[in-house]
Amino acid sequence: MALTNKSKTKTELPLWAWFAALGILTFAVFSNTLSHGFLENWDDPRYVSNNLFIQGFSWTNLKAVFTKEFVGNYAPLHLLSYMIDYEIWELNPRGYHLTNVLLHVMNTILVFILLFRIYKNRFASFLGALIFAIHPVQAESVAWVTERKNILGMSFLLLAFLFYQNFLNTKHRYHYFAAFILYLAALLTKSVVVILPPILLLYELMMRSPRDRVKNMIVRIAPFVLAAAGVSVLTLWTQKRGGGIRELYGGGVYAHVLTVVSIHLKYLQLIFFPAGLSAVYNLPIRTTVLSLPILASAVTFGTITVIFRYLYRIKSPACFWILFYFIALLPVSHIIPIVTQMNDRYLYYPMVAVSGIIAHMLSRLWGDSKGRWQKARIMAPPAAFLLIAILAFSTYERNRVWENGFTLWTDAMVKDPDFASPHAALGEIYMHKEMLDQAERELLKSIELDPKQLMPYVNVSAVYYQMKRWKDAAIYAEKAVAIEPRNA
Repeated sequence: MALTNKSKTKTELPLWAWFAALGILTFAVFSNTLSHGFLENWDDPRYVSNNLFIQGFSWTNLKAVFTKEFVGNYAPLHLLSYMIDYEIWELNPRGYHLTNVLLHVMNTILVFILLFRIYKNRFASFLGALIFAIHPVQAESVAWVTERKNILGMSFLLLAFLFYQNFLNTKHRYHYFAAFILYLAALLTKSVVVILPPILLLYELMMRSPRDRVKNMIVRIAPFVLAAAGVSVLTLWTQKRGGGIRELYGGGVYAHVLTVVSIHLKYLQLIFFPAGLSAVYNLPIRTTVLSLPILASAVTFGTITVIFRYLYRIKSPACFWILFYFIALLPVSHIIPIVTQMNDRYLYYPMVAVSGIIAHMLSRLWGDSKGRWQKARIMAPPAAFLLIAILAFSTYERNRVWENGFTLWTDAMVKDPDFASPHAALGEIYMHKEMLDQAERELLKSIELDPKQLMPYVNVSAVYYQMKRWKDAAIYAEKAVAIEPRNA
């Protein structure tokens, strides 16, 4: 399935010009995040603003970030990046957001390089990389300081992939060692990068010609697999300790599988029609195959399977990207159920595959020597311009939602008024702003929607204490203790 398309034109711009265009456009789309603050009640305090261990380089701080878990994760290089930010910016959030944007710009250029190495087509690679960069689902990863781990992990993963490509082309061992060291850095930043070893194997099997012996491939990739396995075990342990693992959705395998299938359908919808994006999602538990979302999922994934089988039969490189997409979602596909049902940020890595599919289609279009797609080639640039304009505007607007906790949770509450979590978070924001009536309203609404949560009881008790409603404060404190006796 290797590609042979090496079409060039005499008027091609140098690669640095494409890099510059990608960098300028990506930075412009995310420039409004530079005025954002830290999110007051969603992980930013625990990772950054209230975390003494990132406040400067010292032996105590370095020891802490390399030996402790934070928010249920072991990701020392993620925290180390905050230490560097602190040395420059102290706790000025502008600097932390700037680092996020610059890392995302770098990732966009790395995606371009990856695509260009495969397709040898500048325009196809540029458009694929740009859609990766400015798709609205990327706003969460870039605009939220906590998600530095997502972006930085991607940086190391892409660099590891590119150096692995170098090794396959040159056989120089230092390229292989560089790839492995970069992969270790990725694993110490974000555990989801365990996806790389199967992607490398698929790359060798489906995108290289002549293909090496499978035995040699396995030997090369084995160290990556072992490193990924070690981090996977560590992640399961830290997530279990931190409360990140939950029971099966619906309490059984049948409902769990149906619900996960509907989640995957929702991800595809967010990619092709990125409307209704939210900080949190609460998809219904599916208990029957006769529901519309499950029937739609069957049609959608059945169609994808038919297309994949056809593409595989004709040895199309698009098969690699389709498999890349689903592998990239595996860590968050609830094979081991996690507390977060789904998030926009979980699409940061699968979007590389989406960019690859776009680059593949455009390279085929531009490589059409028989003129069968002449009209499509004429329409492609204006259509691409319109698509980029729509995505850029949508992402720029989506960034505004992440300005602070109030804007974020208000948006989430409007998107799903019957979901308890946004009401609880918004109530906490009001409580800290001493807007006690509004805090009471939102916290009680959260309790009404989901009486099993702990923190709304704790917070509404605190609100009543500030209101000097001692009896009500005691009642809700007792209810909090009934939910979690260890808080007594």
